[in-house]
Amino acid sequence: MLEKVSIVVPVYNGEKYIDKCIQSLLKQTYKNIEIVVVNDGSTDSTQKVLDKYKERLILINQDNHGHSYSRNVGINNSTGEFVCFVDSDDYVDPNFVLCLYESIIKNNSNIAICGIKKATLDGNVFEIDTFDNIESINYIDLWKSHYEKNNGFCIIPCNKIFKRDWILANQFPVGKNFDDEFVAHYWIAKQENIGIVSEPLYEYFYRSDSQTNIALSHARCVDLVEGKIDRLVYFKKEKFPKIIYSECLNETLYYYCLVYLKRNKFDIDKSLLKKWKKQILKNCKLFKATTLKRFIGWFIFIVSTKFYIKLSNMNS
Repeated sequence: MLEKVSIVVPVYNGEKYIDKCIQSLLKQTYKNIEIVVVNDGSTDSTQKVLDKYKERLILINQDNHGHSYSRNVGINNSTGEFVCFVDSDDYVDPNFVLCLYESIIKNNSNIAICGIKKATLDGNVFEIDTFDNIESINYIDLWKSHYEKNNGFCIIPCNKIFKRDWILANQFPVGKNFDDEFVAHYWIAKQENIGIVSEPLYEYFYRSDSQTNIALSHARCVDLVEGKIDRLVYFKKEKFPKIIYSECLNETLYYYCLVYLKRNKFDIDKSLLKKWKKQILKNCKLFKATTLKRFIGWFIFIVSTKFYIKLSNMNS
Protein backbone atom coordinates (compact mmCIF):
# COMPACT_ATOMS: atom_id res chain seq x y z
CA MET A 1 0.00 0.00 0.00
CA LEU A 2 1.22 3.47 -0.84
CA GLU A 3 2.32 5.59 2.10
CA LYS A 4 0.02 8.22 3.58
CA VAL A 5 0.51 11.88 2.66
CA SER A 6 -0.84 14.56 5.01
CA ILE A 7 -1.93 17.88 3.50
CA VAL A 8 -1.90 20.74 6.01
CA VAL A 9 -4.18 23.71 5.31
CA PRO A 10 -4.15 26.66 7.74
CA VAL A 11 -7.09 29.03 7.28
CA TYR A 12 -8.14 32.36 8.75
CA ASN A 13 -11.27 34.10 7.47
CA GLY A 14 -11.15 32.17 4.22
CA GLU A 15 -14.87 31.87 3.52
CA LYS A 16 -14.46 33.09 -0.08
CA TYR A 17 -11.72 30.63 -1.06
CA ILE A 18 -11.55 27.59 1.21
CA ASP A 19 -14.30 25.64 -0.56
CA LYS A 20 -12.45 25.64 -3.90
CA CYS A 21 -9.20 24.75 -2.11
CA ILE A 22 -10.72 21.71 -0.38
CA GLN A 23 -12.45 20.59 -3.55
CA SER A 24 -9.08 20.48 -5.32
CA LEU A 25 -7.65 18.34 -2.51
CA LEU A 26 -10.55 15.90 -2.60
CA LYS A 27 -9.94 15.39 -6.33
CA GLN A 28 -6.38 14.14 -5.85
CA THR A 29 -5.51 11.07 -7.90
CA TYR A 30 -3.28 9.89 -5.06
CA LYS A 31 -5.87 8.50 -2.67
CA ASN A 32 -3.97 7.71 0.53
CA ILE A 33 -4.13 11.24 1.88
CA GLU A 34 -5.41 12.98 4.97
CA ILE A 35 -6.43 16.64 4.87
CA VAL A 36 -5.63 18.50 8.09
CA VAL A 37 -7.37 21.89 8.23
CA VAL A 38 -6.44 24.25 11.06
CA ASN A 39 -9.09 26.94 11.51
CA ASP A 40 -7.10 29.72 13.14
CA GLY A 41 -9.90 31.53 14.98
CA SER A 42 -11.82 32.62 11.89
CA THR A 43 -14.56 35.19 12.56
CA ASP A 44 -16.36 34.89 9.23
CA SER A 45 -18.26 31.90 7.78
CA THR A 46 -15.19 29.69 7.32
CA GLN A 47 -16.43 27.24 9.96
CA LYS A 48 -19.75 26.85 8.15
CA VAL A 49 -17.92 25.94 4.93
CA LEU A 50 -15.65 23.48 6.72
CA ASP A 51 -18.59 21.77 8.42
CA LYS A 52 -19.72 20.54 4.99
CA TYR A 53 -16.55 18.46 4.79
CA LYS A 54 -16.11 17.44 8.44
CA GLU A 55 -16.41 13.73 7.61
CA ARG A 56 -13.55 13.99 5.12
CA LEU A 57 -11.14 16.23 7.06
CA ILE A 58 -9.20 16.32 10.26
CA LEU A 59 -10.51 19.68 11.48
CA ILE A 60 -8.75 21.56 14.27
CA ASN A 61 -10.34 24.71 15.65
CA GLN A 62 -8.19 27.04 17.72
CA ASP A 63 -7.90 30.63 18.87
CA ASN A 64 -6.05 32.90 16.49
CA HIS A 65 -2.30 32.32 16.72
CA GLY A 66 -1.08 33.09 13.20
CA HIS A 67 -0.04 31.23 10.06
CA SER A 68 3.20 29.63 11.24
CA TYR A 69 1.70 28.41 14.53
CA SER A 70 -1.20 26.88 12.58
CA ARG A 71 1.13 25.08 10.19
CA ASN A 72 3.01 23.58 13.13
CA VAL A 73 -0.26 22.47 14.74
CA GLY A 74 -1.15 20.78 11.46
CA ILE A 75 2.22 19.04 11.27
CA ASN A 76 2.00 17.79 14.84
CA ASN A 77 -1.54 16.47 14.38
CA SER A 78 -0.85 14.74 11.07
CA THR A 79 -0.11 11.04 10.77
CA GLY A 80 1.27 10.72 7.23
CA GLU A 81 4.78 9.60 6.37
CA PHE A 82 4.95 12.68 4.14
CA VAL A 83 3.58 16.22 4.54
CA CYS A 84 2.46 18.88 2.05
CA PHE A 85 1.17 22.41 2.67
CA VAL A 86 -1.56 24.25 0.78
CA ASP A 87 -2.73 27.77 1.57
CA SER A 88 -6.48 28.20 1.94
CA ASP A 89 -6.85 30.65 -0.95
CA ASP A 90 -4.92 28.49 -3.44
CA TYR A 91 -5.68 25.22 -5.14
CA VAL A 92 -3.78 22.36 -6.71
CA ASP A 93 -3.79 20.13 -9.78
CA PRO A 94 -5.36 16.66 -9.32
CA ASN A 95 -1.88 15.12 -9.73
CA PHE A 96 -0.20 17.44 -7.21
CA VAL A 97 0.32 14.83 -4.48
CA LEU A 98 0.92 11.91 -6.86
CA CYS A 99 3.72 13.61 -8.80
CA LEU A 100 5.44 14.99 -5.72
CA TYR A 101 5.23 11.62 -3.97
CA GLU A 102 6.67 9.79 -6.98
CA SER A 103 9.50 12.34 -7.20
CA ILE A 104 10.52 12.17 -3.55
CA ILE A 105 10.46 8.35 -3.65
CA LYS A 106 12.35 8.10 -6.95
CA ASN A 107 15.08 10.47 -5.77
CA ASN A 108 15.19 9.17 -2.20
CA SER A 109 14.96 12.79 -1.08
CA ASN A 110 13.83 14.58 2.05
CA ILE A 111 11.99 17.08 -0.10
CA ALA A 112 10.56 17.44 -3.61
CA ILE A 113 9.42 20.60 -5.40
CA CYS A 114 6.94 21.30 -8.20
CA GLY A 115 6.35 24.37 -10.35
CA ILE A 116 3.69 26.96 -9.59
CA LYS A 117 1.25 29.12 -11.52
CA LYS A 118 0.47 32.62 -10.32
CA ALA A 119 -3.03 33.74 -11.21
CA THR A 120 -5.53 36.50 -10.54
CA LEU A 121 -8.83 35.64 -8.90
CA ASP A 122 -10.54 35.55 -12.30
CA GLY A 123 -8.21 32.72 -13.32
CA ASN A 124 -5.81 34.70 -15.49
CA VAL A 125 -2.36 33.10 -15.19
CA PHE A 126 0.25 35.86 -15.31
CA GLU A 127 3.40 33.95 -14.35
CA ILE A 128 4.70 30.39 -14.27
CA ASP A 129 7.74 29.43 -12.20
CA THR A 130 9.28 26.04 -12.78
CA PHE A 131 12.37 24.06 -13.75
CA ASP A 132 12.66 22.82 -17.31
CA ASN A 133 13.37 19.19 -18.15
CA ILE A 134 15.07 18.06 -14.94
CA GLU A 135 13.99 15.46 -12.40
CA SER A 136 16.32 16.38 -9.54
CA ILE A 137 18.66 19.14 -8.45
CA ASN A 138 21.38 19.63 -5.85
CA TYR A 139 21.35 22.35 -3.23
CA ILE A 140 23.95 24.50 -5.02
CA ASP A 141 22.02 24.66 -8.29
CA LEU A 142 18.77 25.25 -6.43
CA TRP A 143 20.18 28.28 -4.62
CA LYS A 144 21.77 29.50 -7.86
CA SER A 145 18.35 29.42 -9.48
CA HIS A 146 16.81 31.19 -6.50
CA TYR A 147 19.27 34.08 -6.70
CA GLU A 148 19.76 34.30 -10.47
CA LYS A 149 16.08 34.15 -11.41
CA ASN A 150 14.65 35.49 -8.15
CA ASN A 151 12.72 32.23 -7.95
CA GLY A 152 10.93 32.62 -4.65
CA PHE A 153 9.09 29.40 -5.40
CA CYS A 154 12.28 27.55 -4.47
CA ILE A 155 11.80 28.40 -0.80
CA ILE A 156 8.04 28.64 -0.17
CA PRO A 157 6.53 25.57 1.56
CA CYS A 158 3.38 25.18 -0.50
CA ASN A 159 4.78 23.60 -3.68
CA LYS A 160 6.68 20.88 -1.83
CA ILE A 161 6.40 17.51 -0.19
CA PHE A 162 8.50 16.70 2.88
CA LYS A 163 9.41 13.53 4.67
CA ARG A 164 7.63 13.70 7.99
CA ASP A 165 10.78 13.50 10.12
CA TRP A 166 12.41 16.23 8.02
CA ILE A 167 9.63 18.77 8.50
CA LEU A 168 9.19 17.84 12.18
CA ALA A 169 12.84 18.74 12.71
CA ASN A 170 12.49 22.02 10.80
CA GLN A 171 9.17 23.53 11.82
CA PHE A 172 8.04 27.12 11.29
CA PRO A 173 9.15 29.90 13.67
CA VAL A 174 6.05 31.04 15.52
CA GLY A 175 4.96 34.65 15.18
CA LYS A 176 7.19 35.49 12.24
CA ASN A 177 6.18 37.17 9.02
CA PHE A 178 7.96 35.61 6.03
CA ASP A 179 8.34 32.43 8.10
CA ASP A 180 9.83 30.52 5.17
CA GLU A 181 12.78 32.94 5.14
CA PHE A 182 13.80 31.53 8.52
CA VAL A 183 13.53 27.83 7.65
CA ALA A 184 13.99 27.27 3.90
CA HIS A 185 17.78 26.96 4.23
CA TYR A 186 17.31 24.22 6.84
CA TRP A 187 14.86 22.39 4.56
CA ILE A 188 17.25 22.50 1.62
CA ALA A 189 20.43 22.15 3.71
CA LYS A 190 23.23 20.43 1.75
CA GLN A 191 21.07 17.91 -0.04
CA GLU A 192 22.54 16.55 -3.23
CA ASN A 193 19.34 15.08 -4.65
CA ILE A 194 16.19 17.20 -4.33
CA GLY A 195 13.22 15.90 -6.32
CA ILE A 196 11.87 18.16 -9.07
CA VAL A 197 8.48 18.05 -10.80
CA SER A 198 8.62 20.48 -13.72
CA GLU A 199 4.85 20.76 -14.17
CA PRO A 200 3.25 23.77 -12.41
CA LEU A 201 0.87 21.80 -10.20
CA TYR A 202 0.32 24.45 -7.53
CA GLU A 203 -1.85 27.47 -8.34
CA TYR A 204 -1.18 30.54 -6.24
CA PHE A 205 -3.82 33.25 -6.32
CA TYR A 206 -2.64 36.83 -6.08
CA ARG A 207 -4.65 38.89 -3.60
CA SER A 208 -3.61 42.35 -2.45
CA ASP A 209 -4.77 41.51 1.10
CA SER A 210 -3.01 38.15 1.34
CA GLN A 211 -0.28 37.48 3.91
CA THR A 212 2.36 37.57 1.18
CA ASN A 213 1.30 40.87 -0.36
CA ILE A 214 0.48 43.01 2.66
CA ALA A 215 2.57 46.19 2.63
CA LEU A 216 5.62 46.49 4.85
CA SER A 217 5.12 47.37 8.50
CA HIS A 218 7.47 47.58 11.48
CA ALA A 219 7.08 43.89 12.29
CA ARG A 220 7.41 42.79 8.67
CA CYS A 221 10.55 44.91 8.19
CA VAL A 222 12.12 43.35 11.28
CA ASP A 223 11.29 39.80 10.25
CA LEU A 224 12.42 40.34 6.66
CA VAL A 225 15.90 41.50 7.69
CA GLU A 226 16.29 38.97 10.50
CA GLY A 227 15.29 36.12 8.19
CA LYS A 228 17.97 37.15 5.70
CA ILE A 229 20.57 37.42 8.46
CA ASP A 230 19.62 33.98 9.80
CA ARG A 231 20.28 32.50 6.36
CA LEU A 232 23.60 34.34 6.04
CA VAL A 233 24.74 32.99 9.40
CA TYR A 234 23.73 29.47 8.35
CA PHE A 235 25.55 29.68 5.01
CA LYS A 236 28.71 30.89 6.71
CA LYS A 237 28.53 28.26 9.45
CA GLU A 238 27.95 25.44 6.97
CA LYS A 239 30.66 26.75 4.62
CA PHE A 240 28.46 27.07 1.57
CA PRO A 241 30.20 27.65 -1.78
CA LYS A 242 31.41 31.17 -2.50
CA ILE A 243 28.87 31.76 -5.27
CA ILE A 244 25.93 31.04 -2.94
CA TYR A 245 27.33 32.86 0.08
CA SER A 246 28.11 35.91 -2.07
CA GLU A 247 24.56 36.16 -3.39
CA CYS A 248 23.13 35.69 0.08
CA LEU A 249 25.26 38.46 1.57
CA ASN A 250 24.40 40.81 -1.27
CA GLU A 251 20.69 40.15 -0.78
CA THR A 252 21.04 40.67 2.98
CA LEU A 253 22.73 44.03 2.45
CA TYR A 254 20.00 45.08 0.03
CA TYR A 255 17.18 44.41 2.51
CA TYR A 256 19.11 45.88 5.41
CA CYS A 257 19.62 49.08 3.44
CA LEU A 258 16.00 49.10 2.25
CA VAL A 259 14.79 49.01 5.84
CA TYR A 260 17.48 51.53 6.83
CA LEU A 261 16.03 53.98 4.31
CA LYS A 262 12.53 53.43 5.71
CA ARG A 263 13.61 53.47 9.35
CA ASN A 264 11.64 56.59 10.23
CA LYS A 265 8.48 55.54 8.43
CA PHE A 266 8.40 52.19 10.21
CA ASP A 267 9.87 53.34 13.51
CA ILE A 268 12.97 51.13 13.33
CA ASP A 269 15.10 51.85 16.37
CA LYS A 270 18.75 52.82 15.87
CA SER A 271 19.84 50.15 18.34
CA LEU A 272 18.16 47.49 16.20
CA LEU A 273 19.89 48.74 13.06
CA LYS A 274 23.17 48.70 14.94
CA LYS A 275 22.55 45.15 16.15
CA TRP A 276 21.77 43.96 12.62
CA LYS A 277 24.84 45.59 11.14
CA LYS A 278 27.02 44.02 13.82
CA GLN A 279 25.58 40.60 12.96
CA ILE A 280 26.14 41.18 9.24
CA LEU A 281 29.72 42.34 9.73
CA LYS A 282 30.45 39.32 11.93
CA ASN A 283 29.42 37.09 9.05
CA CYS A 284 30.83 39.19 6.21
CA LYS A 285 33.78 37.50 4.50
CA LEU A 286 35.30 39.86 1.95
CA PHE A 287 37.39 37.12 0.35
CA LYS A 288 34.15 35.39 -0.70
CA ALA A 289 33.17 38.20 -3.04
CA THR A 290 32.75 36.83 -6.55
CA THR A 291 33.75 40.08 -8.31
CA LEU A 292 36.01 43.03 -7.56
CA LYS A 293 32.99 45.34 -7.72
CA ARG A 294 31.22 43.32 -5.08
CA PHE A 295 34.35 43.22 -2.89
CA ILE A 296 34.60 47.02 -3.03
CA GLY A 297 30.87 47.37 -2.32
CA TRP A 298 31.06 45.18 0.76
CA PHE A 299 34.08 47.09 2.02
CA ILE A 300 32.21 50.38 1.58
CA PHE A 301 29.24 48.96 3.51
CA ILE A 302 31.58 48.08 6.39
CA VAL A 303 32.81 51.68 6.47
CA SER A 304 29.55 53.53 5.81
CA THR A 305 25.98 52.34 5.25
CA LYS A 306 24.98 55.75 3.86
CA PHE A 307 27.80 55.77 1.31
CA TYR A 308 26.97 52.20 0.24
CA ILE A 309 23.34 53.21 -0.32
CA LYS A 310 24.39 56.25 -2.31
CA LEU A 311 26.71 54.22 -4.57
CA SER A 312 24.00 51.58 -5.01
CA ASN A 313 21.47 54.20 -6.14
CA MET A 314 18.97 52.96 -3.59
CA ASN A 315 17.86 56.50 -2.76
CA SER A 316 16.17 56.88 -6.14
